[in-house]
Amino acid sequence: GGHGVHAGVQEQACGAIRNICNGTDAAGRQRKQRAAKAGAPAAARSVLSHHGEGTPAASAAREVLELLG
Repeated sequence: GGHGVHAGVQEQACGAIRNICNGTDAAGRQRKQRAAKAGAPAAARSVLSHHGEGTPAASAAREVLELLG
């Protein structure tokens, strides 16, 4: 299968989204809006649906969802 089933890849991807969207200034808010528009929340929810609670991938996905509010 694709990357959708690989927890390590999903964890790293969520970490990258989190890092890119970090920041509370205007640029940070714009990056968050762009990530949300590009589908980051849906991708994070997909990670949660494929990996159990308490896994590193699920934790990273939750961080993305919290960051993007």
